[in-house]
Amino acid sequence: MGLPYARFWLLVCCLIFGELAAQSIYTIDAAYPVHPLDDHLRILPDSAVALSPQQLARDTSLPWVRRADLPKWLPVGRAYYARMALRATDTLRGWELHLEDRLYNDINWIRGNGRVDVWAYADGYLLWHRVTGADVPAGERDLDGHRTQDRVRLTLPVDRPVNLLLRVEGNSFGIYPQLRVSLRAPDYQHFQPYLPSGVIYNTFLSGLTFIILLYHLLLFVFLREPVYGWFSLWLLLSALTQAMTVGLEPVDWLGVSGGNSRFFVWLIIPHTMLFAFWFFGRAFVESRTRYPLLHRLMLVPPLGMAAYIVLAIGYFLLWEPQVFITMFGWHYQIIAGFAVVGLGLGIALVLKKHTLSRIFGAGAILGSTGIIVGALWALRLLRVPFDPFGTAILLQVMIYSLGIAYRRGQRARAARETELAAERSRGEVERMRGLDEIKARFFANVSHEFRTPLTLISGPLDMARETSGGIFLHGNDYRVVRANVDRLQRLVEQLLELARLESGSLMLKVRSGGLVDFIRTRVLSFSSLAESAHLSLDVSFPDRHPAALYDAEKLETIIVNLLANAIKYSPPAGRIRVTMDFEDEYFWLEVADTGPGIPADQLESIFDRFYRVDGTEAAGSGIGLALSRELVEAYGGTISVRSKVGKGTTFRLRLPCTLDSLPEAVRADEQPTAPPTPTRTARGTLDPAAAPAAGGGQSEQTVLIVEDSDQLRSFIGRVVKDRYAVLLAADGLSGERLAQEHVPDLVVSDVMMPGQDGYALCHALKHNPKTSHIPVILLTAKAGHDSTLTGLRQGADDYLTKPFDPAELLLRIANLLATRERLWERFRSLDLSLLPEVDDRSIEDRFLQDVIRAIKEHLGDERFSVEELAGSVGYSRSQLTRKLKAIVGKTPNRLITEMRLQEARRLLENRAGSVSEIAYLVGYTNLSYFAKTFREQFGELPSAVRQEAGTE
Repeated sequence: MGLPYARFWLLVCCLIFGELAAQSIYTIDAAYPVHPLDDHLRILPDSAVALSPQQLARDTSLPWVRRADLPKWLPVGRAYYARMALRATDTLRGWELHLEDRLYNDINWIRGNGRVDVWAYADGYLLWHRVTGADVPAGERDLDGHRTQDRVRLTLPVDRPVNLLLRVEGNSFGIYPQLRVSLRAPDYQHFQPYLPSGVIYNTFLSGLTFIILLYHLLLFVFLREPVYGWFSLWLLLSALTQAMTVGLEPVDWLGVSGGNSRFFVWLIIPHTMLFAFWFFGRAFVESRTRYPLLHRLMLVPPLGMAAYIVLAIGYFLLWEPQVFITMFGWHYQIIAGFAVVGLGLGIALVLKKHTLSRIFGAGAILGSTGIIVGALWALRLLRVPFDPFGTAILLQVMIYSLGIAYRRGQRARAARETELAAERSRGEVERMRGLDEIKARFFANVSHEFRTPLTLISGPLDMARETSGGIFLHGNDYRVVRANVDRLQRLVEQLLELARLESGSLMLKVRSGGLVDFIRTRVLSFSSLAESAHLSLDVSFPDRHPAALYDAEKLETIIVNLLANAIKYSPPAGRIRVTMDFEDEYFWLEVADTGPGIPADQLESIFDRFYRVDGTEAAGSGIGLALSRELVEAYGGTISVRSKVGKGTTFRLRLPCTLDSLPEAVRADEQPTAPPTPTRTARGTLDPAAAPAAGGGQSEQTVLIVEDSDQLRSFIGRVVKDRYAVLLAADGLSGERLAQEHVPDLVVSDVMMPGQDGYALCHALKHNPKTSHIPVILLTAKAGHDSTLTGLRQGADDYLTKPFDPAELLLRIANLLATRERLWERFRSLDLSLLPEVDDRSIEDRFLQDVIRAIKEHLGDERFSVEELAGSVGYSRSQLTRKLKAIVGKTPNRLITEMRLQEARRLLENRAGSVSEIAYLVGYTNLSYFAKTFREQFGELPSAVRQEAGTE
């Protein structure tokens, strides 16, 4: 029995010796700056035994084990105690106790112990208790610095044993407790990097995102466009996410504390990016108007993510689930599900044709793919050498920054195009103002139909025979016959032109000038004819107006033939488009219509003489296109046609416009060509050759009758025509146009008309300076008081209810004209040059002031004409003449003369110079003519007036 007992006591002694060795005091030699303590620790998992830290520090009966006897990674969700004995042989100033982080290469926000408590006991008494840890608020941690650096100050008495007790628990992101303890001197405390190894990449991404955020935030502040606001919010959340990755903690900025606070911030900020991302996409793509269904579907991911964040926070607060490195429940599976939905939406957007949709869709695909890869990475199912979440954000930031720049460029180009279009429109209005008179008189449709002119010849002849019992032509009817005989003569001239082309005797008579204006004038002269045929005439001319050589007569013949055919064969509500531009030494002109088209097998024959397309035999003579082609070939150009049955026909003309490009054989010396002055037709007027008079009017005054009923319009015309010249219009728009063109002395209009009614017509006339002086009588079947008040509010001068007495209508017309005559009688005896300038004046007063001012500015200009006066005040010559005669009873020429003579008389009376000098000052270079007109105006010679002023 002796040997077994001996062995037993030997084993007991070894255990006691081992325990005493394990609990030996570690002496800190200050000569060594770093002291690893892992081998000197004894570890105890957090027990349910309710012992105080002081008891734990002294109790040796608990199952304390060495660190090496525990796994490398301690289980998550448990706290651990560690204890050891220390003795310092010297004062340790600035020394620190560190719990080193083994995960320094991971992203910053998940690292560090959650909470570390350190107690120091000496002789059974507590020396100090210090706290650190990533989940501990900054104000409670023992030392300042980044939260992932678990460290406390180490202050020990000299040569006294001190028991240290540590309690360590993992953080709220599910990181296991780390018990790698060391002591470090002041100069050796920054051994551990607290940023990930990829800090440069993440810092760059965070800084880049923040800079782009500032730029787009400023755009949102100044432009107030939602797309910049949502993009800025998404960039802000992206920048915060990357800032957390590299070590910046929003928890510290917000002053949030508590065990789960950091986890909740992480749950909200990165995942709210999805919310802002899709709202940005809706604004960027403008899906509300472009893709209503996708617009609604794009709400699914953000609203679903918002609901998920709320539910996840509630889940944590109620059930306190265990987290393992940011994984809790089905979190990453759900995130991947959202990404799959986003991937589908991105593919749907990429398949759209709109560029912005494709840009956003491409970014959504990249971002969703990155989230899916990142979810697999977080679940430890996939290993990648980069941060998939950060890489996805970087690619999206680059794509959407370029996309917004592209969007801004598109908006800027659209704005510039709108501005240029507005500028062109303003320029066109200015040019058209100068062409008003030409458009009013100009009608250049060389028709190849003999039926219309023959009808207008035979009609007046038959009327004359029926009314007088014989062939007696009234002057008005004679003009109608004469005009149509001239039209037939022009048709004959076309045939002669063809004969000259065949004989080779045709010569071009070119001139140098504004080719664009010339063609524009000829084309726009067809606007009335197109309107009467219910066609839309669209034109497009180049902005630049280079000087060019052209034969005005030949070119006009070609253009008239092409446009006449287009109007003739286009159905009602059709469209005709004329386009012109220059290329090198040539110009081209296209005339396109929406007519029935020409079969392909007949396109080659349409330029043959007397050839007519099937189905159009009754519409023309077949010489117009043949003549056009002959003239084009003589001109040295080309003419081509393309057509599609049921879609329309397009003629393309290409002609030279420089001296070198014109053919040598037909070139002639340059000479000015006076454009012809054909008449113009408008819907609702009588024949242009007879306008404005209709019938045997006995007065120079003109009455415009606007009535949609053909019979009533004809009846009123017969009632009025014996006393006044008559203009007829079938609707308000035609009536307004005729009133502006001819400036009648009075308008009689029905109220109830299709389109523009009588009220609108009266309002338009009374607010137009060219027609504001014209009295308006409204006719209506409504006898109510409200109807009368409505008409009078629009500026009507009189109101007549149907049925009306013709004699009453004539009396009301006569009274209004007489009243207007008396109203303006005061101006006729005045020296209008002395009319005072006032700010608050009527339209007529402003008109007179403009006319008088224009004349005063040109009193000394002998060449100042009525045309120049009309242009300076924005009227045509005929409009100015009729308005001045209606207001002051004087023609423009007479008014200019009288104002010059009145100014001359004032200068003579003031002896401001000799008679010849004063004559020159008021625009007279012929002294004898000046003396003659002066004597006719004042009954005495200029010299007598000057002499009388001198004697006074």
